[in-house]
Amino acid sequence: MPGMDLGYWQSFPERIDPVAFALGSFPIHWYAIFFLCGWAGAFLIALSFRRNRLPEITRSRLEDLFWWLLLGAALGARLGYALFYYPDLFLVHPFSLFSPYDRATGEWTGISGLSFHGGIIGVGAVLFLFSKKYHISFLALADLLALAAPAVSFFGRIGNFLNGELFGRVTEIPWGMYFSGERVLRHPSALYEAFFEGILLFVFLFFARKRVGFPGGLAALYVSGYGVLRFIAEFFREPDPQLGYFFGIFTLGQLFSLVLAAGGTILFFWFQRRKYATIRVN
Repeated sequence: MPGMDLGYWQSFPERIDPVAFALGSFPIHWYAIFFLCGWAGAFLIALSFRRNRLPEITRSRLEDLFWWLLLGAALGARLGYALFYYPDLFLVHPFSLFSPYDRATGEWTGISGLSFHGGIIGVGAVLFLFSKKYHISFLALADLLALAAPAVSFFGRIGNFLNGELFGRVTEIPWGMYFSGERVLRHPSALYEAFFEGILLFVFLFFARKRVGFPGGLAALYVSGYGVLRFIAEFFREPDPQLGYFFGIFTLGQLFSLVLAAGGTILFFWFQRRKYATIRVN
């Protein structure tokens, strides 16, 4: 790769301190900072599209929604991580899931381990409750958030990379990187996911927004698009060691992503058919 110092690039993850700074004895990790950046970015995107897509929701109410979503996403992602990846921990020590202290040593470790697939369930539940409470169309809210959601994925994956986690499978490609002190090159899969799930998905939805004229269509495209892109990206990501591969080739994340891709596709055509059925009746 001309013009690039491969040695510096390949060892870059080893040079990063996952702790950005400390407040007294409490370390603040890069992941937490970038997660909040993603949430702020998603809010700004939703705010910018609000007047065209959902003018009945005020800025103040949108702010309330994002606080609700932050709680729902965090709870859903944490519970999903425990249920999907560490079910024994969930059953034996359920309260430790939300404690920032290590159960054995009592040291502050922060809360780590989140599942996107659990988070999307939490977000969906909160969105449904919010729409009922304030009498706002659930599908219109979902379409608005579909445009904003890739920002969370983009910044979250950058945070994963700076944390030195979710690294990829062993490779011989020249842009591979060294992680965790290993002397084998691995795919920087968190960066791949930042591009696929963040930038590429947002660009796709941005151009699709004017072509999809029925409620729920954009949200369905987000779900199916995320599922497809995550499925592809997972081929470069190291599977969770306690789970390994299913059927000798797929990770658990890929199986969940297939469900999202299929479910989103079915919903898209169902919403589309419902729109045209309504037009014929009218």
